[in-house]
Amino acid sequence: MRPNCFYRHHLAGALVAGFLMGLATSATAAPAAEDALYERAAVLAADARCKLFDAKTRAALEAAMVQARGAMIRGGAPAKSVESIERFAASAGNRWDCNSPDMKVIAGRVESAFSAYHKYTEMRFPGDVRTWIAQRYTAERTARWRVFQTAKTSQAQYGFGVAEFNGQKGLLLVVDGELARPRSVVLMMRDPRRAPEPVGAGFLNSVTFRSTDKNTPLKDRVPPYGATQPFFAKGKMVADASLTQSGQTQAMAYLFPDAAINHLENLDPREAIEARLTIPARGNRPEYVERVYFEVGDFAAARAFIRAAAS
Repeated sequence: MRPNCFYRHHLAGALVAGFLMGLATSATAAPAAEDALYERAAVLAADARCKLFDAKTRAALEAAMVQARGAMIRGGAPAKSVESIERFAASAGNRWDCNSPDMKVIAGRVESAFSAYHKYTEMRFPGDVRTWIAQRYTAERTARWRVFQTAKTSQAQYGFGVAEFNGQKGLLLVVDGELARPRSVVLMMRDPRRAPEPVGAGFLNSVTFRSTDKNTPLKDRVPPYGATQPFFAKGKMVADASLTQSGQTQAMAYLFPDAAINHLENLDPREAIEARLTIPARGNRPEYVERVYFEVGDFAAARAFIRAAAS
């Protein structure tokens, strides 16, 4: 499984079509995503040997490769096929002549393609249902989102993602609304030790959605309880107004262990995670569990976009 464009002897022509300029939008067609992944992985392999780019451009190219990988998986490609393409690409990039005219053309056009990318302060990474928003804003604030997603239920509005606050960084769930303060908050994510591939009502098997495909509700993309790993909130605080959708200060923020960030980044982009909020009894209303769902999507690519700015 290899992109046809790389069967050509002269590779520069294949790379001048602006494949890097599509970074700001997710690829949707599987062949296009396949070609993009191959191209970006090959150029990165060549860069590792030939030292073609500075740290910022290299980090941006890595972000582009992560996004292409996610697009392929969302298109239904098995993980083994994605890994195979990356291996073929690395092998090709390692054979390129560092001093060839084609290589100089490729390097120059990659630099040109990313010249505007470095100036972006925000980028959106749309999934099937939800969108990750990545922000590079440098304005001094008490708190700010770096990568986040929003959701809404009848009880509250939610923000979820990586934020900076009080001089630290962490994974937060912000609960903004009339919802009583939860007794406990836990994130349920697939445990790769128990389920190496995505499982759930929305998956026909380990690599393919049912016929509902992109319309599959997020709740059907969460693994059954026996295949999940829980991450309990390790702390809570009053959320800064800049982290809320309403701009109010009554919202609460729940902080999760750093391990949850890495775990989320390594999940399949088609999956979802579930936030379970145990709401205590109040008056005549018994205790109950509020469930909120977030899409894994291009979380890894969104974080790579942020890291590229710090390079």
